[in-house]
Amino acid sequence: MRNTLLCFIISLFVINSSFAQEKLTSFVNPLIGTDGQGYTFPGAAVPFGMVQLSPDNGQATGSPSGYRYNSTEIVGFSHMHLSGSNISDWLDVSVMPLINPLKDQDTTFKAASFSHQNEQASPGYYAVELDNGIQVELTATERVGYHRYTFPAQSDPSIRFDLAFHQEPDIPTETLIKKVNDSTLVGYRYSKGWANTQRVYFAAKTSEPVKEFFLKSEINVEVGTINIGLESKEEGEGVVSQLIFDHADMPKTIELKVALSMTSMDKALLALNEIPGWNFDAIKDQADLKWERELEKVKITSSNPQLKHIFYTAFYHTALAPTLYSDADGEYKNAKDETHRMANGEMRYTSFPLEDTYSALNPLFTITQPTRYTAMLNSLLAFYNENGSLPVWDLSTAEVDTTGIFPAIPILSDAILKDWPGINAEKAYSAMRESAFQERDTLKFALQYAYYDWCIATVAKKLGKLNDYAIFSERALAYKNGNAWRNSFFVPHDIRGLESLYAKGALESKLDSLFSISSPTEIQGKAVYYTPFIYSYLGKPWKTQNQVRQLFDSIYQDKPDGYLNSLSSAQTNAWAIWNAIGLYPANPVGGDYMIGSPLVDAATLQLKGGAKLQIEVINNSAVNKYVQSVKLNGVIYKKSYFSHKDLLNGGKITFQMGAEANLEWGSNESWLPVSTSQTANINSSEDADKKDIFTGISEFFKNLFK
Repeated sequence: MRNTLLCFIISLFVINSSFAQEKLTSFVNPLIGTDGQGYTFPGAAVPFGMVQLSPDNGQATGSPSGYRYNSTEIVGFSHMHLSGSNISDWLDVSVMPLINPLKDQDTTFKAASFSHQNEQASPGYYAVELDNGIQVELTATERVGYHRYTFPAQSDPSIRFDLAFHQEPDIPTETLIKKVNDSTLVGYRYSKGWANTQRVYFAAKTSEPVKEFFLKSEINVEVGTINIGLESKEEGEGVVSQLIFDHADMPKTIELKVALSMTSMDKALLALNEIPGWNFDAIKDQADLKWERELEKVKITSSNPQLKHIFYTAFYHTALAPTLYSDADGEYKNAKDETHRMANGEMRYTSFPLEDTYSALNPLFTITQPTRYTAMLNSLLAFYNENGSLPVWDLSTAEVDTTGIFPAIPILSDAILKDWPGINAEKAYSAMRESAFQERDTLKFALQYAYYDWCIATVAKKLGKLNDYAIFSERALAYKNGNAWRNSFFVPHDIRGLESLYAKGALESKLDSLFSISSPTEIQGKAVYYTPFIYSYLGKPWKTQNQVRQLFDSIYQDKPDGYLNSLSSAQTNAWAIWNAIGLYPANPVGGDYMIGSPLVDAATLQLKGGAKLQIEVINNSAVNKYVQSVKLNGVIYKKSYFSHKDLLNGGKITFQMGAEANLEWGSNESWLPVSTSQTANINSSEDADKKDIFTGISEFFKNLFK
C-alpha cells in the first residue's frame, strides 16, 4: 500500500513537472497567416533578426511574403522576408538543394514539389521533405541562416545560388558571386523595388569541400567548371551558381551557413563567426530558447488551446519586425551608400511599417521590449538625420511611402510622454515639429493630421513650449471638418469633442449602424480595431466588450488563412495580444489602456526591473463576456481604463465576468479618460496667460485658412 501511494505521488510530481515545463514555443504555429491575406512566412528567424530564412513558391505565389500555403512547390529558400506586408520585396539570396546539377542546356529551373504532410514549422526552425527525397532543415541566428540538407542515396548533391530570383516589383540590378576557397564564397545582390535601393552582402560556407563550381548569368549565359584552386567571380544582373559535391552512394548530409551584412562582403565573412562550428541542433535549440525567453514576457492561462495558439503565434509575429540592419559592431551602409554607426553600441533597425504599428504594436513594445526599444526609436531618428524627414515606411533605410502623414510622430510622442530612457526628447520634438509643417494632403488624411498635432501639442506642453502647445492644440481640432465614413470616428484624443458634434446619442447610433451593416472586412484599416472602444468613452463599455469578442472571433483562427487581413506583422497581432488580456491603447499616446473583455483566464506580464503584473479573470467563458467589476490589488477599481504607470508598478488586476451586461460599471463620466475638449487647463484662471496665447494663435489660423 505504501509503495503504491509512493508511486502515485511520484506520478503526480512527474505530471505536474511536465505541465510546469510546457514550452510556450509549442503553442506557436508559424503557418498561421500563410494563406489568404495574412502574408506571413513560415521560415526560421530569431526575434528581430536580420535573417528570415524561409521557402519561396515562385512568381505565381500571389503572396508578398514569398510563400502561400495553397502552393505545393518550392523554388528556393531565401534569407530576407517581409511578414504581413501587402507588397513584395527582399527575398534576397535564394538557395536551393538539387539531387543532380542542372545541365548546361538548362536555362530555366523547375520548382520542387512537396506535401504539407512533410512540412514542419516552429519558432526558429523550418523543415520540409521535398518529393525528390531531399530533407531540408533551416534555422538561424541574428545574421546567419543555417541550412542542413540530407540528400538521398545515388544522388549528385548540388546547391544552387540564384541571385536573379525575385518577385515583382523587386528587380536585381547588380549581383556578384565570388569563390574564396573550396568551401567558401561571397557575393552581393543590389536591387530596386518597393525600396528603390537595396544592397545585401553575403558570405557562405559549406561543411564539406565543393567538387565543382558553376557560374551562370542571365546576361552572360556562358557556363563552365571553374578551377577551384583559383579565385573566381561572375557579375551580372542575375548571377546563378551551382556548388556540386561528390556523388552520394548512401544518404549524405551537407550543411551550409549563409551570413548577411548590409555593409560589405568582408563584414559578411565576419558575421559567419556567429556560428563558429557545425552543430545544427545546437543552433536550432538556441533559436528556440531565444523565442521562449521572448514569449515568457507574457504568460497566459486558458482552457482553450486554440486561443493559446492564436495568442502565442500573434506574440511571435510581433517580434519579427523591425529587423536588425547593422553589423555586430553597429556599422551599416544606408540607402544613400553612406556608412554610419549607431551611438552607444546600439543596433540600427529597419522594416518599420509605422502607419500600421503606432496604434498598438509600439505601445506594446513599451511593455515587452524594455531593452531593444530605445535602439528602435533611435533608428527612426537616425533616418531623420540621414534623410531630413521622419520615416513613414522605412525599408532597407529607404522611404517606401510618400503619403507624408508621418506616423513616427505618435510613436516618438508616446516615448517622450512615458519618459523613455535613451531618447533625446528635444531632438525628437524638433523632428516631429518639422514634419508637421511640411505640405499636407489634408483632404485624405485630415483626421490623422489632427491626431498627430494633438500628439505634438501634448509633448510641447511637457517640454514647456507654450507657443507650440497653443498652435498644435488648435490644429488638433481640425477633425471637426470630418472625413470619409470609415475614418470619421478616428479622434482618439477627443471622443467627447467628437460626440458634441452630433445630436444627443447620435454618435452611439452611428456606431451601432456601422457594426450592424458592416463585417470586419468592410470596416477597413485601423478603424476595425479602434472603433469598438469609442463605446467605452461614451460610457457604454458593455458594447465595447461585446464587439471586442465578436471581432476577435471573426479575425483570428488557428489555421493558415487564420488572419483576416494583411496587417499581420503589426496591428492585427498586437491587437490580439492586448485584447486577449483585456486591455487596449485606444489612444496610443500617453498610456491610457481601455478595459475591454479579456479572453484569457489569467496572465502574467514580466515588467522592467523584475516587476510583474498579474491578471486574473474570474468566471470567464465565451458566454460570460461582460465585465461585472474590476479590482486593482484587491481594491474595487471604478475607472474604465488603466494608466501606463498602473501597469509598470505591477500588482494584480482582477476581472469578474458575467453573461449579462453590467450597465452601471464604467458608465459614470468621472471614470472615463479625459478628452481634449474636457481639459480644464486652457480655461482655468491660473492659465489665463496660456488662454491668451491660444486665442491669438487660434485667430491667426482662422484668418490664414479663410
